[in-house]
Amino acid sequence: MVLFPDLNAFDIWSNKVKEFEKGLPETTFKVSDLLQNHASKEEKKNGLDIADFIIKLDWKDFRI
Repeated sequence: MVLFPDLNAFDIWSNKVKEFEKGLPETTFKVSDLLQNHASKEEKKNGLDIADFIIKLDWKDFRI
C-alpha cells in the first residue's frame, strides 16, 4: 500500500508505517516522497496534500 502524506507530515507517517506493519504483518506500506520531492517551498509551507495537486490537473488530459 502506498501512502501519500501531507507535505508537513512525511516524517510522522514514515514512523507510523512501522506501527501499521506490526498490526498488519502481511501488508507492506510505502510512504511516497513524490510530493516532498516536487513541491515548492510555498506548497511545503502550506502543507498541501495529494488532493491539492490533483484538483489542479485538467481531467481532459487523461481522456483516451
